[in-house]
Amino acid sequence: MTSFGGGLQSLLEGDYNLLHVDLTQPRAFTNYREEDFPKQISQSGEFISLKEVILQVSIYHPIRPRKTFEFLVLGSTKLSELRDKIYCLSDHVLDASQRKSGFFFINNTFYNDTRIPENYIYSKFILDWLNEKNRATHQLKEKKMEDTYFRDLKISLGEKYLYCHQGSCEHFIVFEQLRMVNERDEPDPKKYPLILFQMKHRRRKCRVCEIYPAKYVTLGDQYCDETPFFYCDECYKGFHYTKGGILLYSNYQVFQYYHE
Repeated sequence: MTSFGGGLQSLLEGDYNLLHVDLTQPRAFTNYREEDFPKQISQSGEFISLKEVILQVSIYHPIRPRKTFEFLVLGSTKLSELRDKIYCLSDHVLDASQRKSGFFFINNTFYNDTRIPENYIYSKFILDWLNEKNRATHQLKEKKMEDTYFRDLKISLGEKYLYCHQGSCEHFIVFEQLRMVNERDEPDPKKYPLILFQMKHRRRKCRVCEIYPAKYVTLGDQYCDETPFFYCDECYKGFHYTKGGILLYSNYQVFQYYHE
């Protein structure tokens, strides 16, 4: 059973004995023939190879031991393509949408996102810190996630790896299953990574009208009987602005609200 906690440090110090799979090595493929597969429709006009491997990947919440996503990825899927499909609230608060840095840490290798020149290469800072602490770093490697396919990895089924973004938002990722493609799979390679499961997010209602979902949350609002206080767009503007759009008072904090 997968345990959670400790983030990158726990992975650097971990010693696990799980089922190891080397996707870079040739293997005996199944005996599926093309005529065994029903002719499914592919919107892109492309079809996945009958020799493709499919992995089921789970992404976990950065704080709670709760699964937030399950994906199917192909061996020909790039790590950067999976990263682009992962939703996390920390990518949307304040100015986070302007910060695109991140990495996967899989079997002692940092797979950095270097698609944008301004991205921080987090592994550089981590390796510098480890060297200052006289920790061994010779086994740690750095690669680009946008140049790495899942078929290039050596993984362990059931072991926890790491996805880190926004500086310190850490998600464990777990490879749950590995198999060959079959006749029930989505035939269009453009559809992968394919979402199997996405956690439903709890969103509060406006505390004024109790009808619409909240869009703003205030702290220290003098005319509210509780803090934080949640408003929908219409109620927030009606309580804090004149009809001409002038702010009535400003001695409080307000933030855009997304979900829990």
